[in-house]
This record gives sequence, C-alpha cells and structure tokens, in this order.
Amino acid sequence: MSALRHKPNYPVCYDQEDKVLTIKQTEEFINLLQIAPLKYQAFFTHIIYIGMRHGEMLGLEWKNIGFETRVIHIQRTSNYTKARRIYTDTTKTKRSQRTLKISHYIMDLLKKISRATKRGSVNDR
Repeated sequence: MSALRHKPNYPVCYDQEDKVLTIKQTEEFINLLQIAPLKYQAFFTHIIYIGMRHGEMLGLEWKNIGFETRVIHIQRTSNYTKARRIYTDTTKTKRSQRTLKISHYIMDLLKKISRATKRGSVNDR
C-alpha cells in the first residue's frame, strides 16, 4: 500500500504562449492611436516600438529620459498589490536595468507629452 492515502492534487500547468499581435493588427492599432489622447499614444507606442514592460513604463520619470542623447534609462518599475497599493521598486533583475536608444519619432512623442504635462493637458489629442 502506498504511503500516501490521497493522491496530491497538483495544479495543472500548461505552457502558455504570449499573446502577440500580428503585424497587420499592430499596424491597425498604431493607426488607431493617432486619434487617441496623447498619454495613450506615448504609452502604447513605447510598448510596441521599444518593448518596455507595463511596470517599466509606469516607473519612468522625466529624469530617466535623455532628451539630447535620445535614450531612456530603465531603473525602476511601478507596481500594485492589495497590501502595498501602488509602489515603486527596482526592476526584477539587475539586467532589467538598461539604457535604450530611441528613435526621433519616440523622442518627439516624449517632448509633446512633456510639454502637455507642464501645461496640465496630458489628455489632449
């Protein structure tokens, strides 16, 4: 007789592939962003073109952006848990802290949102 009276009920784990947009879906989404408020244009454009994670985007501060050198320094994330609410933390790993060179298009978007933020109109189109 087995030493275990009941077979353990292990959770079933399936390998889940990340859900990724096709090139056509991405192009359609980018076109739709043109009529979205500036904050959404900037947020989703960064995620699409740069590959930044959601928490990395929310952890960005203006001091992390090199407007002259066209780089973004990723050093922290912004997260949420019921216990801690919204909080800023370091990235999961040291390798996640990185510097990314960004295109003129992305930099122009950042400059627009920087000006809009100073005016208090970040929801403008």
